[in-house]
Amino acid sequence: CVEGDTGLTACTEDCNGDFGGTAIIDDCNQCVEGDTGLTACTEDCNGDLNGDAYINQCDICVGGNTDMDIAHCDPITDIDGNVYQTIIIGEQVWMMENLKVTKYRDGTSINDGSAYSNATWSNLTSGAYSFYGQDTTYANTYGLLYNWYAVDDDRKISPEGWHVPTHDEWTTLERYICSELGGYSNCDEEFTYDAWSDNECMGNNEGEKMKAMDSTWLGSLQSTNESNFSALPGGLRADDYSEGTGYTANFYTSTKTGFHADLIWHRTLKWSESKVCRDYVQKMYALSVRCIKD
Repeated sequence: CVEGDTGLTACTEDCNGDFGGTAIIDDCNQCVEGDTGLTACTEDCNGDLNGDAYINQCDICVGGNTDMDIAHCDPITDIDGNVYQTIIIGEQVWMMENLKVTKYRDGTSINDGSAYSNATWSNLTSGAYSFYGQDTTYANTYGLLYNWYAVDDDRKISPEGWHVPTHDEWTTLERYICSELGGYSNCDEEFTYDAWSDNECMGNNEGEKMKAMDSTWLGSLQSTNESNFSALPGGLRADDYSEGTGYTANFYTSTKTGFHADLIWHRTLKWSESKVCRDYVQKMYALSVRCIKD
């Protein structure tokens, strides 16, 4: 009994045909909610109702009708004004270029040790950078080579929101390239490192999937750069030994070895090797640095 003085209103059919039901017509002109088993359509990040666009790890709206590649990331700029391209690889976001900054994050200059003698360089206990053969055009292509003291400085060598990757973060990258880009099933085993192993190259052909398809790499191996990591062979500097461009790309991790506080894990890609190689180096070694997003 409704209407009149009952204080009640007559029940009506909802869009699903249910009397007193709660189904409604949503913005997509569909009958949803109530007993329909459907939920109302919503806008994606591109403003499209029931669209497929989403926010990726770089906080960019991608996919759907955005015409934006799902791995797209905006470039980042360091304190010197150097601009770096970036890329999503799996669940991580990496720089596609080597660091070439000459100041820490607080604006303090990093010591330029390029002209130092090998003896002076090897005795440094503070942060410094170098470039191969004192060639000032080197950094434009290969970035700078930093000693461990610069990498480990509390003033931070990386741009805001980024950091030097750990040993484990490198391992995550290698496993992703191995399994997702290579299709191998043994990736966890291949990239579980024995901490006491020395100068060991692991995996299958992950190194070729990380090297830039660039003429600066010597040798006859076929780089594919499927990961878009785009590694270039910038060489390294030590106390009485330097390696020029074309042969290896050497990258610091931010992780000390567990068996000696003066030895640091790093990664190497070689002109003559398809795998990823890892070893530990002394703190005076000058290597390239790739940064990863926090």
